[in-house]
Amino acid sequence: MLYRIVILFLIFRCATALFAQDSTAILDSTIRLMEIEIADKKATSSNTINEQGVFKLTPNDVNKLPRIMGETDWLKSTQFLTGVQSGNEGALGFFVRGGSPDQNLLLYDNIPILNATHLYGFLSTINGEAIEQLQFHKNYVPATKAGRLATAMEIDSKNGNNKAIKTSITLGIISAKFSVDGPIKSPKTTFSIYGRGSFLGAISQKISKKAYKNSLGAGIQIAYYFYDLNANIQHTFNGKHQLKYSFFLSHDFYNLQSEEIGNESFIPIDTTFSKVENKYNYKNKLQWMNIGNGLTWNYLPKEKWRLKNQLLFSNYTIRFNRTEKETTDYLGNQIYDATWLHKIKSFVRTFSLKSEIIFTPNNSNRTDFGLQLSMNSMQVLQSNINFKRDYKDILANVPDVDSTTGNSYPVFTYFLATAHAQHEFTWKLLQLTVGFNLNFYQQKKQHYTTPEGRFKLQYKLPKHLVISGAVMYTAQHVHLLNSRQSDILYDVWLPTSQYIKPQTALNFSGSIHQTIKQWQWSVDAYYRKMFNQINYKNNAGFLSSKQSIESQVYRNGTGKAYGVEFFIAKSKGNITASARYNLAWSTRHFDSLNNGKEFFYKFDKRHDLALMIAYRFKKHFDVSLTWVFNSGQRTTIPKAYYYASGEWLPVYSNMNDYVLPKYHRMDISFNYTKETKQLTHQFNFSIFNLYSRQNVFSVYTKKSVGSVDKTYYQLSLFPILPSLSYTITIKANEK
Repeated sequence: MLYRIVILFLIFRCATALFAQDSTAILDSTIRLMEIEIADKKATSSNTINEQGVFKLTPNDVNKLPRIMGETDWLKSTQFLTGVQSGNEGALGFFVRGGSPDQNLLLYDNIPILNATHLYGFLSTINGEAIEQLQFHKNYVPATKAGRLATAMEIDSKNGNNKAIKTSITLGIISAKFSVDGPIKSPKTTFSIYGRGSFLGAISQKISKKAYKNSLGAGIQIAYYFYDLNANIQHTFNGKHQLKYSFFLSHDFYNLQSEEIGNESFIPIDTTFSKVENKYNYKNKLQWMNIGNGLTWNYLPKEKWRLKNQLLFSNYTIRFNRTEKETTDYLGNQIYDATWLHKIKSFVRTFSLKSEIIFTPNNSNRTDFGLQLSMNSMQVLQSNINFKRDYKDILANVPDVDSTTGNSYPVFTYFLATAHAQHEFTWKLLQLTVGFNLNFYQQKKQHYTTPEGRFKLQYKLPKHLVISGAVMYTAQHVHLLNSRQSDILYDVWLPTSQYIKPQTALNFSGSIHQTIKQWQWSVDAYYRKMFNQINYKNNAGFLSSKQSIESQVYRNGTGKAYGVEFFIAKSKGNITASARYNLAWSTRHFDSLNNGKEFFYKFDKRHDLALMIAYRFKKHFDVSLTWVFNSGQRTTIPKAYYYASGEWLPVYSNMNDYVLPKYHRMDISFNYTKETKQLTHQFNFSIFNLYSRQNVFSVYTKKSVGSVDKTYYQLSLFPILPSLSYTITIKANEK
């Protein structure tokens, strides 16, 4: 019974996050106006910091953390890295130092990923078992990983072992997954396949129909499916040539169907206003999908030279269909049928060729230089709304209605060429890194030539103490428009154009870190000044307006992000632990927004704390406990609504002048592992949100024409969620 309740609650909460009108949770007085206050959230883990100040996560690090519904999740694990902000459940992407998700580059075997989340931001799309290593660059982003303002996160897929076939199967509460890897005929060729799929859609649809009734007594059916696939094949021809093909696919399907009965209205019949009964039936289908392909050729012509060539393709697509039918009856006679059909679609596609040469003449010098050519196409938004009303005999003289509205923005096609050069020089205890990028961007007849520069100086002191400082001037040629709504549909990608300039930023950072035996600690400080920021205009009608998307945004804005980050960890032994705290500020300024006053950014969170402790009992059993805390996210709540052009339009207060309640959550996980010669059994029991904190996902008011509804309604996604999973790994005899 508990199993069914957990599944249903998870799916239903996701549904209410997408359609706020179905939620009734009351926030009341926990919302407060903050005029000059801010919050930001970062994270750290029991991972390691290498000599370059780069954070690394391995599968062992991820496995120490509590599992979410039986799933090891690398995206949640990054919230324990300094600089990474632990966002609310339902938040898409990852957030670093008060910036937006688009300012962080996410690469899977060098393939760009725009949305790496399942379950509306709850799980990552990349199977944790498919990851060999994750590297996180924040203070200094290498010139080879340019393209975003702030940070870069690299994920390396796990290659198949070259000795024996290994297979594993995992059964959890919401999904099942499998993996198989090993050699193909010879040790020179290996493969790996990791697949995962949910099986809760059919179950949740049946349960929700019986368990949930709307206010009018009609049923609600909810179905949510997802699946993903990660695979690669690698072949080593000889000591000089290596070829690797990488592939990933993720797909989410969300369906909600509801029927409402008993609404009453009054319409003129026989020169009088008569009471009629309305019946509504609506279906919502939302899906988003990632596809990525990468072919990598590594060539080592000489000992000191390495050539790396890549063909890369990625596609991110969102589709939404909403069908709504209305039937009205008067004294048992049908008056009319009405149908609304709303379709929304957007996509981002990238095809690129990248070539890189690495020259290492000695232990003191390393030079990287190369070129990347990309052809990109982007459908910002396609929205079509069709409305039909068919009047019956009782109103035979009333003309039928058949109209189509909406907006279909053109497909933007643009070309981007990026040349890079970087040199690392080491002299005794001093290391100097200098990088340069030159970008040429063209979209129709508009082109931009944008340089980037980066500099880092690092010095090793006695007792393994390392200090470093970095300066970067970075550029980015795509923008993500973040709406006030917590809805994937309204966060759209927009390329640089004639009217929208490339984002640029000036980044300063400094750090000090030390590793002593089992312990390591670090302190980081940073400041980022951002230029050419954009933001939706108030009441932008991007779903139905015929205006260009560029005319519905404020342009040429500026932003600031600055703060201090603290981290300490014990990374070895039976007991491992970590703690990180971030103090941060993030603001934006537009001449035509918020009366020209600077305002705190949506993802501004002043305080951010994360704690983790793990203990291994003997050989087979381990337990881990985590706790995260951060200041509430900022939001703008409408003061009132008015109805125009077929839709409710809000009247907003000052930008982000409300601070949501503080976010905190505790998770716990237990693992039991039993190994035999050819089999490994692992049982995991985890509890997400141990004390069932009702953290705020979003807040809204009821639509009230011309007046202020002072009651705020809260959406909370996930209560306490226990999970149980079992994994069996089968290993063939080694050849």
